Amino acid sequence: MAELTGYVVDSFEAGHTEDIRPAFELAERLIATGPDEERHAAVVGFLETVQNVASHRKCGSTAFAFLLGPMSLRVWAELTEMWKGQPTSEPQSELRAVTANSA
Repeated sequence: MAELTGYVVDSFEAGHTEDIRPAFELAERLIATGPDEERHAAVVGFLETVQNVASHRKCGSTAFAFLLGPMSLRVWAELTEMWKGQPTSEPQSELRAVTANSA
């Protein structure tokens, strides 16, 4: 997954957003309808790693918001708050709510 997320951030910085859009669309589908293992891979493996890699780059992680679907955007916000160290109603609460509502 690290190679994929590195490619995604590199491609974004090179202006190739249409090349990476399918990765975000797949993450959205997995969060919405995938089994637990695939949801976890989409959230922790892909979205969280993109945030981490991008946060150390010039583009920053917020630049990717326009590529996120509605469920991915909620999870992205939860991850952002978690990494800021700001309290949320409960760790991973948004992820649980998203996955529970999509099942």
